[in-house]
Amino acid sequence: MWDLPNVVRRQSNPKQDPRDPESGLRDPEASSPIPEATQLLPNVSPLNPYAPEENLMARIRLNLKKLSVTEKVAKGRQIVTAMTNNTSFPNPSPPLTEVTTSLDNLSEAFALVQSARSEVSTRVQTQESAEAKVNQVLTQLAGYVESVAGQNDTLITSAGMEAKASPSAPTPPNVPQALAAAAGEHEGEIILTWKAVSNARSYTIESSLDPATPASWTHVGIATSASKALSGLTSGKRYWFRVAAIGAGGQSGWSEHATKVVP
Repeated sequence: MWDLPNVVRRQSNPKQDPRDPESGLRDPEASSPIPEATQLLPNVSPLNPYAPEENLMARIRLNLKKLSVTEKVAKGRQIVTAMTNNTSFPNPSPPLTEVTTSLDNLSEAFALVQSARSEVSTRVQTQESAEAKVNQVLTQLAGYVESVAGQNDTLITSAGMEAKASPSAPTPPNVPQALAAAAGEHEGEIILTWKAVSNARSYTIESSLDPATPASWTHVGIATSASKALSGLTSGKRYWFRVAAIGAGGQSGWSEHATKVVP
């Protein structure tokens, strides 16, 4: 037979102790107990048994992340010395012997790394010195070959060396573009403008009375920039103009013509 009052009492009290074996209920909001194995491990977090609990300690600040290897070893040895035969801490966990062994291993590993770095630095210096010597002797040997072969590229190649390419002849500058003629401020004056040519040293200018023919062109000036004022022209007459660029490679072709009636 069911004890009806007892059943009613249990159903009306869902927050009964979840560990009560008589309740038969478990509160989903009740916190899970810490595993017994975790309780036996020192300096670990119950949430992650492998995570150091330095960040969880309320009073001790080891500051290990900011210490160099040598500073960390020194700090560890200082702690071991302070805790050795310290009656306030009779059973260190982990044992001080384990801490000392870990410090010794780190110190030895650090020494090996430093030794390897020193050895690498020495070998790099040796390589650089050897490379400089090779550069020196090959340069001297090339000087000897050139003194014998002179400008004979075939002889230079026969010595296993490459001859420098002969400097190419400079090319003429490009043809000036966008030549325009405009009336000047004075009577008989024309202002010529055009786009500058990058490799031009100067420009030569020719003009012709209308109509322009191959034989009617005459030289009227030299310009060192992309404009030129021409004066002394006959007012009321139509003139034709052309410009060519001059550079290290010679003279360019003539520009397209521009024409204007002189004011």
